[in-house]
Amino acid sequence: MIQELPTEISGIFSEAGAMYIEAKIREAICRMPRPAKPYYFLALERKRERGSFRNCFAVALKAREEREVKEEEGEQKIDPLRAKFAEKQKRPKQWRKTWGDVLRIFREYTPLDDKSGWVPATAALDYLEQELVSGILFEQEWGRLLTISGVNPYWLEDLLRLGVIDLGKVKEPQMVVAQKIWSKIKGALDAGQSLKEAIEKLRIPGVA
Repeated sequence: MIQELPTEISGIFSEAGAMYIEAKIREAICRMPRPAKPYYFLALERKRERGSFRNCFAVALKAREEREVKEEEGEQKIDPLRAKFAEKQKRPKQWRKTWGDVLRIFREYTPLDDKSGWVPATAALDYLEQELVSGILFEQEWGRLLTISGVNPYWLEDLLRLGVIDLGKVKEPQMVVAQKIWSKIKGALDAGQSLKEAIEKLRIPGVA
């Protein structure tokens, strides 16, 4: 039945669920939140203003460069030599990443000089909608639904009311790396062991 219900926006759940798990793992290991990066949003905004691929690319690249310059300034204070090497490595990557990001909103054979102000498919908006959808689900204590792939969010209320989905039977990801493995590695590091020694202790005897 679920296979019959999804529409194009069913990808929102896949994206939101993946980003939710990524954020939880990052928070557990790095003790840092996953900050939103503005590049894609700025490119979409420029597209809405009837911008061509070139216009959207320029806006997104500038935002990426400005953010990474701030990161480089912080690295300069810690290790100037390493920061200089990293700076040379980053430039080509900035172009490649920005090119791929902006190309997402010019899919479906959309000409790169298109200035209609429209995106060719709603899939290009998944990255924005996922934040709204996941926020609402957690407010309603339905957060575990993000682990169900291919469900159209607009059908959720009906599926729950009809009993097609039992929240009690929805399994959440165990996130073994963040919740089980990392705690052991961190304990070994805190005890003064090297990362290599900490990982070696996790190896199962007889398994390469």
